[in-house]
Amino acid sequence: MDDREVTRREFIRNAGRTALAAAVAVPFMNLESSASSGKPPLPMQPITVDLTKQEFEPLAKVGGAVKIPNPHDAHKPIIVSRISETEVAAFSSKCTHFGCEVPLPDNNVITCQCHGSKFDIGGKVIHGPANKPLKAFSAALSGTTITIKDIE
Repeated sequence: MDDREVTRREFIRNAGRTALAAAVAVPFMNLESSASSGKPPLPMQPITVDLTKQEFEPLAKVGGAVKIPNPHDAHKPIIVSRISETEVAAFSSKCTHFGCEVPLPDNNVITCQCHGSKFDIGGKVIHGPANKPLKAFSAALSGTTITIKDIE
C-alpha cells in the first residue's frame, strides 16, 4: 500500500472517475440481468372500450378515433379508430420514423407533426419519411364493446 497522502484534487478526480464508470456500467448490468432471467414479460390484460360511454362517442361512426392510455407507455397513448361498420383498429401513437406522438386522424389521415409522415386510420404508411406502419394491436368489435389485446 502506498503511504503518500492523496491530494484533494486527486481524491475528487478519482471519485469522479468511479462515479462515471458506475453510471455507465449499471444500466448494462440491469439490462443483462433482465434479459438473462429467461422469464417472459407478464401478459397484459385486454383493454375493453365501452362504446356506450360518452368519451368513446367518436367511435360510433366510421372514421372516428380516440386515444386511450397505454399501460406500457404512459407517454404514448393507444389510438383506437373505427375503420368500417364492423372493423376497428388499435395502434401505438408513436411514429415509427422518429418516435413522436402522432395526433388523431383528420379526414382519415394521421399526420406526424415532427417530420410529416402520414398514416391512414388503420396506422398504415401513406407518405414517408416513416417506412413502417404504426405498431398495431389486436382489436375486435363485438356489439358495443371493443377489445384490444397483445398490447406492448
